[in-house]
Amino acid sequence: ILIISFAEGLYAPMINVFTFNFTEAGKEGTFLALTETPVYFTMAVTGLLGGYLLENYYPAEDDDTHQKRPWVIWLTIIVISALSVIILFIFRPYFDSYGESEQEEISSG
Repeated sequence: ILIISFAEGLYAPMINVFTFNFTEAGKEGTFLALTETPVYFTMAVTGLLGGYLLENYYPAEDDDTHQKRPWVIWLTIIVISALSVIILFIFRPYFDSYGESEQEEISSG
């Protein structure tokens, strides 16, 4: 935990700086929130599901009804992460910052 915390303390500020370099002036907050949405969504959902998944798919002791199946836990986390990215991709037109006149200028060259 100590190593992970130290590493995150080093790279997290750089991720924000890197993200801000690709945004328009005045849109930094929106862009940062959208780039972090999959992480927050995954943390919230897996936090709520964590106890259930551990109890049913990785119990302390195996029995007839509950066997250790860690792949189910990881598959659930992967699906939840992918789902948040897919939802953002589907709704990306709602987050588009270009106006119609700017779109026409870009498309016409």
